Amino acid sequence: RVRLEIFDVAGRSVRVLEDGERVAGVYSTEWDGRDAAGTRVASGVYFGRLAVGDRVASLKLAVVR
Repeated sequence: RVRLEIFDVAGRSVRVLEDGERVAGVYSTEWDGRDAAGTRVASGVYFGRLAVGDRVASLKLAVVR
């Protein structure tokens, strides 16, 4: 199971980019800087959280408009 989610600095979910079962392999996903409602997010720092099975990785993103 794979889940890739974007959060704002307050820890609120902004958008879920991937959520579901995937077979082993290499994948890529692009975030267009929009929230779940399709609205462009403000400039600032955001965090990505990738959970694959019981493993979790985080990354910091900067949106500059």
